[in-house]
Amino acid sequence: MPAAPAPSPPSPLSSNRGQTPTWGSDSNQDRIADIAYGLAGTLAGTARCVAWCRVSGRDFAHFVMAPFVHPGYRGAGTVCPTAFHWGRTMARLPRFFVEGQPHHIIQRGNNRVPIFASPGDYLFCLACLRKAAAEQAVSIHAYVLMTNHIHLLATPCTPQSLPKMMQSVGRRYVQHFNRARKRTGTLWEGRYRGTLIESERYFLTCTRYIEMNPVRAGLASRPGEYPWSSYHFNGDGRSDLLLTPHAVYLELGRTKATRASAYRGLFQQSLVADDVEAIRESTNRAWALGGDSFKAWIEARGGRRAHALRRRTSPREWGQTPSLRV
Repeated sequence: MPAAPAPSPPSPLSSNRGQTPTWGSDSNQDRIADIAYGLAGTLAGTARCVAWCRVSGRDFAHFVMAPFVHPGYRGAGTVCPTAFHWGRTMARLPRFFVEGQPHHIIQRGNNRVPIFASPGDYLFCLACLRKAAAEQAVSIHAYVLMTNHIHLLATPCTPQSLPKMMQSVGRRYVQHFNRARKRTGTLWEGRYRGTLIESERYFLTCTRYIEMNPVRAGLASRPGEYPWSSYHFNGDGRSDLLLTPHAVYLELGRTKATRASAYRGLFQQSLVADDVEAIRESTNRAWALGGDSFKAWIEARGGRRAHALRRRTSPREWGQTPSLRV
């Protein structure tokens, strides 16, 4: 007589039916731990998301629900699945635009790999910038082409001028670079980063910050030694068809020679560390760079916060263990 088949093990969902749960058992302890871990992760992610919304001036409910309520919302479909992932990926902030105000722009190479491999690459990129700036009505006042990123100081005429210029340069240059090296794929680390700057207070500080990049990176001992920057126009008075002098620069002198001499004199003093940090912070986080009145003016025109709120001290910084409160 054949042996009876062995009974299948009961499923976790049916094993305790009709029985009083034993909360001290190992299986139930594991389930409780899983639930508690998941709840803690959700609350931590929500807290980070709320804090980010508070800093950026966004309404939390609108931030979370906009991708579902408004199909045309910028970044729709990508906000909510990532917003609670420990706050690492958030919605893109809308870019500021004020007619006549310059922008500091950074475009980095993907994974910070070199984006220039020969002098011809630098020359082609400058040619792309000249063509795109003329087509999109963008005035470029300063630039530097580093080995793995680009800095620009530019004034657009329309809200779409800068995005279209950078899109044109990125597309044409990547095609050139990939074709010359028989490679495929992207070359850039996402979209460009930029900040709107207050001309009277930060324009010359920002041009010096841009043109001193090779010195800070150890590629030159002084800005005039690096061939791929606007210093040769601003500081040496050489011709550069890419550049358009800004009004603040023109106020340095009546002639090209006097302006260049006055500009070189600015490099006798080092940049203030706070100014360098302010430029980096505002550019990377898409804030406005300027005084309080300028930021308030930009906020009124732009419809969003133009500066970071003062960060609150966390319990961990107080020397306490953070507690989870519901």
